[in-house]
Amino acid sequence: MSLTCCDCGCVIARNGTRGRNPKRCRPCRNKFKSAKAKAPPRPRCKRQAEAVCANESCRKTFCGKPKRQIYCCRKCAKQRFPPARPCHNPSCGNLIQRHRQGHGHTSLGKDFGKYCCHKCYCDHRWGSSRPAAGWSEQSRKSASASALRTSLRKKCKLLDIPDDPECTRLAVCERDGWECQLCGVACNREYVIDPTTRRPDLRNAEHDHIIATTTPGSPGNVFPNSQCLCRKCNNKKRARSIGQMRLDLEGSVKRWESGARGRRRRNSRSSEAIQAAAL
Repeated sequence: MSLTCCDCGCVIARNGTRGRNPKRCRPCRNKFKSAKAKAPPRPRCKRQAEAVCANESCRKTFCGKPKRQIYCCRKCAKQRFPPARPCHNPSCGNLIQRHRQGHGHTSLGKDFGKYCCHKCYCDHRWGSSRPAAGWSEQSRKSASASALRTSLRKKCKLLDIPDDPECTRLAVCERDGWECQLCGVACNREYVIDPTTRRPDLRNAEHDHIIATTTPGSPGNVFPNSQCLCRKCNNKKRARSIGQMRLDLEGSVKRWESGARGRRRRNSRSSEAIQAAAL
């Protein structure tokens, strides 16, 4: 039985070795391969479809998943990112190779694509002199105490209540002998964190205001309105007025009144007129 070409119909010889017999003669086979190479590739399955590359400089036809694969190759996909740009931290100078869109749940938030790392973000926002892991224990303690004092002063200024600069956590705890004024337990002099749970110890000494600073008519951050509490009692107390007000033996109110009097004098109109005349 002779074999004929399926395209031209000429007689072709059988394959002398193992394998399938040819369907086309050699000239028809070469024409078929060239036409197949020029034609667009057919989808490999029903889930794929023909699409055009979204890169304007390419516009190549390819087969891919509809509405998901819009680029023909990885090189075209990388070209959608803008060129590398420097980090927003002026002391860094590193280049960000690709645009990164941040999310609200990341450590950098909406500024995720502006900085090369989290350290540059913190250095540019809060300064490189902030408490860091390389600092000594004494430097970190002094920086933390200063930050706590600054936040308390700003809070009292915002609420327009008295604020004695000498009324600090250390001074109040030393006055009360590092003893909780509600339960009587001996408090920790150092701020201890439980290594297993990574949470502050319930016996840590905290500076509490008997009448909360957010309560209308509060005496403010002064010694008579301050007491030493352990963390457990302070969490239970919250903003309730629990405790006995002390006598003003330290003169906190007088210091506040003298400071307020000095501020009124500095901000008076006569003081402004004197300063303008001196210029």
